[in-house]
Amino acid sequence: MFLTKEDFELLKKYGGKSASEYPEAHSLLRRVYDKLGEIAEGMRQHGYDPSIRRNPQNQGQKFEEYHWAQLCPPYSKDSKSKIFFVIDITKDGFGIHIDCNQRNGLFINDDTADLQSWESISVDDVCKLEKQEIIYKVFDFCQRHMKEYLHFGKYYNIKSCIKLLDMEQYKQLLLNNKNLILTGAPGTGKTYLAKEIAESFGAKGERYGFV
Repeated sequence: MFLTKEDFELLKKYGGKSASEYPEAHSLLRRVYDKLGEIAEGMRQHGYDPSIRRNPQNQGQKFEEYHWAQLCPPYSKDSKSKIFFVIDITKDGFGIHIDCNQRNGLFINDDTADLQSWESISVDDVCKLEKQEIIYKVFDFCQRHMKEYLHFGKYYNIKSCIKLLDMEQYKQLLLNNKNLILTGAPGTGKTYLAKEIAESFGAKGERYGFV
């Protein structure tokens, strides 16, 4: 298996301890954090852009008992500096959630989004998984919680998230009503939007036409 119970025991043993008091812990914990980095890097195959701080010490020169990596999804590159999916490892297991660089607004809720979405995998369960299986679970979480991510991005006025939410609204209107009328003066982007809506259903240029 990829992650081991010994990895989590190291986090439990050295987390919060002084680096000067336990110098041997640096290399031991670094190997654990590198495994988290491998999982994050594995998300590149799905188009995600990972970012991870690999130093096991905090600014107070103590070892972290919690380490994380950020994942920016391929559909929202302009959100990277503000919001992201997070994978983390602690003494209690492996976690996946949505987070941000600024705490305000993290727990906003409405009828269509619950931004407290959080998934944890226990030590026993995650230690049964191979690396690729963990990567798939991370990808599956990100897919299932895309809508929450987009609503979170809208809160921070991230253009790509707003555009994708609008597109989902157009798609739903079209599915419910079987037709959609776009109105506006010439040159306001109706044709371009119609193509984007068609392509959002998976249709390529050769699979739709104008009449």
